[in-house]
This record gives sequence, C-alpha cells and structure tokens, in this order.
Amino acid sequence: SDFVRLLGIGHQALMDGKVSGEPAAFVIRHMEIDFLRPARIDEVVEVVTTCAEIGGATLTLDQEVDYRAGIARELMNIGALHVEQGRYAEAEPLYLKALRIRQHALSSKHPDLGQSLNNLGLLYKNQSRYAESEQFYKKALAIWEQALGPNHPNVATVLENMAELYKKTGRNDEANALLVRAQKIRNI
Repeated sequence: SDFVRLLGIGHQALMDGKVSGEPAAFVIRHMEIDFLRPARIDEVVEVVTTCAEIGGATLTLDQEVDYRAGIARELMNIGALHVEQGRYAEAEPLYLKALRIRQHALSSKHPDLGQSLNNLGLLYKNQSRYAESEQFYKKALAIWEQALGPNHPNVATVLENMAELYKKTGRNDEANALLVRAQKIRNI
C-alpha cells in the first residue's frame, strides 16, 4: 500500500472512484518476505521496487535491498562536506571507499560511478594534484557520455570542471573548447 501511496493515490480516492472513474480498493491478500539478515536502525539502505507482473486484478512487486548503494551515497555526501570545509585529507578516504563500493556493486557504465570519479577529480584539483584530477574527470566524462548521452547536464558539469583544471594548468585553448561545448549542452 505504501507503493500506491507514493504514487499519490490514497485509499479514499480509490474507493470514491476518483482515480479510475470506478470505485476500487487496494487490498493486500498475500505477502511474502524473506529476511536475509537483520538490519540495524541506523543503517542506510536503498530499496529498489520493480513491477514483476501485472494481471487482471493482481500486481506483483519485487523488492531488493541494497545496503551498499546507500552507504556509498552517504560516504560521498560526508566527503563533499569535508571538501566544502577544505578538509581534503578527510574527504579522500571517504570518496575512495565509495568508489570501491560502487565499482563492486554497479556496472562499469553506471552514472553513480561517474559521480564518484567526478568528485575525486574535484578533490584532486583542489589539492593541486592535476594529473590525477584529469584522469578521474576523463573517466567520469566517458561514463556519463555513454550512460546519459552527450548532451546530459552531468556531461556539461564535468566539462566545466575539466575546463577549470585546464585553465589552472595554462591549457587555455583546451579549456575554452570545453566551455563552449558545455555551454551548448546547457542551452539545449
């Protein structure tokens, strides 16, 4: 019933016929849950719900709990706070751990992996570790172009980040070319 509620459909609206024009009710007749391990109250988890089967009067949902995705996201968020505060040495191990988690849990073309790489590029640029920064930016760019398409805002973001890096290292022509490309994406 939470799934239906998250879609913005309340039980009273269903019963009043406001959803489909006919009065209806959402009833859970059967539920099966397999607990693979106990969760702790403070654990960050991501629950992915997919529709496995739709029948005349049935809807079968599958759910998977991914502890790693939520943990990686929280590590990235905490790392970003450290970066904002200039505490780069504290951010790096968090970013690297999130990257390792995502590399093991996700496809090599997953956009979240691109985010980890882009954030490491930013961190290393801020630390004047320019060669490492460029490597991470290039990897993030390749993933985001492939996963999200060449005109996605994330692609523009990494292009802008690379342009800033190139300006810092005196590669102004390359920086300007990237900024032009990023601006074209932003104007789409």
